[in-house]
Amino acid sequence: MAPAAENALIIQSDCSVLLEVNSPRADEARAALAPFAELVKSPEHVHTYRLTPLSIWNARATGLAAERMVTALREHTRYPVPSNVEQEIFELAARYGRVIIVREGDDLRCTCQDLATAERIARDKEAGQYLARRIDATSFRVDPAFRGVLKQALVGAGYPAEDLPATSPASPSISCCARLPPRARAFKCANTSARPRRHSISLGRNAEAVESLFFPAAPAKPSSAWLRWTW
Repeated sequence: MAPAAENALIIQSDCSVLLEVNSPRADEARAALAPFAELVKSPEHVHTYRLTPLSIWNARATGLAAERMVTALREHTRYPVPSNVEQEIFELAARYGRVIIVREGDDLRCTCQDLATAERIARDKEAGQYLARRIDATSFRVDPAFRGVLKQALVGAGYPAEDLPATSPASPSISCCARLPPRARAFKCANTSARPRRHSISLGRNAEAVESLFFPAAPAKPSSAWLRWTW
């Protein structure tokens, strides 16, 4: 294992990650971090990334496990990873796949991993309106015409669905449609100048609204490591 002083990442308790470009291991760190973090800004010497619900869920949609994300941070961080950051990663990653949408004949079946999840989405203002009929304790019948907007609403509710008919072993996907439900219109991808990747979660406008479901509204007090940097 490389000495900590050679590592390129400084991980903040607010889930932001600094990458020192001139570090000996910067390229390795960037390659390890990019699959599950969003690039926020990239000035000359220090790049800033952020771990968000959407970035974690996109990583899970490609098959990247939460354990691998945490391992990548631990391997490339210069200082210990804040415990709350690891906890956020595990909790967010666990939400992916708790709801599964599968085609049954001419209809869709929305199945939840447990009763608690089923109750939450059934009572959700946006997602609940697309669940036409309850099949059993954890499953609902869904009109195929609402498949896209239901998936958008489930992401907004914090339970991104795994859409089995739209995926294959080589290319898992959480796709989105162009017409967004009212709450989804409040969201936006972090990089609005780039086209959303195929097989990724995208919410239209203001991704900060999704983050507010999980992260504290006020940013955490910067650590001493952050104070070492001047911009």
